[in-house]
Order: sequence, then structure tokens, then C-alpha cells
Amino acid sequence: MKRAPYHLKRRWIFSVGLVALAFYVLGCATSPPTPPATEGAGVDQPSPTSQELREIRVADDQGSVNVVLAGSDAIRYTAFKAINPLRLVVDLPNTEAKGVPSPLLVDRGVVDKIETAVIRDAQPLTRVEIGLKQESAYEISSEQDGIRVRFEPATPLM
Repeated sequence: MKRAPYHLKRRWIFSVGLVALAFYVLGCATSPPTPPATEGAGVDQPSPTSQELREIRVADDQGSVNVVLAGSDAIRYTAFKAINPLRLVVDLPNTEAKGVPSPLLVDRGVVDKIETAVIRDAQPLTRVEIGLKQESAYEISSEQDGIRVRFEPATPLM
């Protein structure tokens, strides 16, 4: 039985390996199929028209202070506390502040002042910073035309 010369075997193995590598590279480089146009339409996508923050109201309620951020419709928000200076930051995505004074001096209970700023990017973002005199518990609730932030009464320092 006659065997193929060594260099032919080597060339054949190299060619097969090169073809396998090409298929591997081309297979990894292709993009996944795109979903149909109807899939995901309208789900968690912001509306093309932005909301408006029209008014900030502050009211006392049995020792607590309520800050109402009233808008043109229900407002989505994210909130977090920040320090130095102590404040509650409320971000309102896809919302523009219209005719809201800034800064708004409050000086009621634990709330000192309220400042608003609009950050313009692909979509506007209104940031409302509620300056606090001291640490306080708070509760945020959604309302029909905005949100309400309720700050607990100040506890006396000992």
C-alpha cells in the first residue's frame, strides 16, 4: 500500500483547518436577526413629547412638610438622598420645567429651599433638588398630575 507523501498530508490538514477557521470567523461576525417591527413597539419607550413640570407647591400637614411637583400628566421619577449639602434629588426624565422659579426659598420644617435645573440631552431631564436642614425620613407618592414628597417632622436634636 502506497502512502501519500508527507507534504501532501500536511497541506491537506492545513487547508481543512483554514476553511474551518474561516467558517468560525464568519459565523461569529454575523449579527443576530433583527426582531420584527411590531415586537417591542411602545413598551418602555419614552413618548416623543416631553412632560412639563408646571408648579411646585409646599404645604404643612400635621407637622410634616409636603412638596408637590405638579405637571402636565403623571410624572415618572427617580430619587436619591445626597449629602454635602444635605438634599433629596428627584430626577424627572423626559420632563421640562415651565415657569417654575428657582431657587424657591421654603424654610418650613426640615425643608430649606428647592432648586430646579433642566438638563438637555437627547431628551430633557428636570432635576429638582430639595435642600434639607437636617436628616429626615421621606415618602414619595404618585398623583394624577405629578408626585408628592412628604417629609416627616423634624426630631429635636439632643
